[in-house]
Amino acid sequence: MLLVESLPNWTDKLQAIAAAVAILFTFITLLKLVIRDKKRESEVSSLSMIAAKLSKMQEEQLNRYRDSKKPHIKVSLNVLDAKSIALTFSNSNKISSIIDYSVSYNKVNCNMTKYAINEQNRVSEFSIQFRSADIIKDLTFNVEYVTEEKYVFVQEFMIWLKGNGDYRIFPAAILDKRHEIVE
Repeated sequence: MLLVESLPNWTDKLQAIAAAVAILFTFITLLKLVIRDKKRESEVSSLSMIAAKLSKMQEEQLNRYRDSKKPHIKVSLNVLDAKSIALTFSNSNKISSIIDYSVSYNKVNCNMTKYAINEQNRVSEFSIQFRSADIIKDLTFNVEYVTEEKYVFVQEFMIWLKGNGDYRIFPAAILDKRHEIVE
């Protein structure tokens, strides 16, 4: 018995060799996992970059679509008398109808009448009339246009009486309600 206990058993040698091989394979497996993780990390990073670009492209496309719905406004000024001015607004953008509008102004002693929107052949047309107790020398007002897609655009107008008795109207650029210039 003494002899059997002092000599290493062949199973002990086999276990030592198996443990060494297992450590080697574990190290190789970990190395492969790290390399694959690096590749996956690079793929995930690439996919994230692609997703960000697609998101940006989608936002730009939405902005282009919204911009295409901007009204194309033409205004005609009709002076009824020195105390009364009528304006007719016409939207010639055939792919966007105006379904509602509002007017804001801050002129004291001035009343405004707002008329309904008429649409013919995809051209929206509406009128407003300003009446004042005094001669209208200058007037600034804003018009908010609401399109059928519920987009809201704002435009400022200035009207003033020139020295020769003629009235001039100057429309500003149309802004969308998000306060971005839509040219």
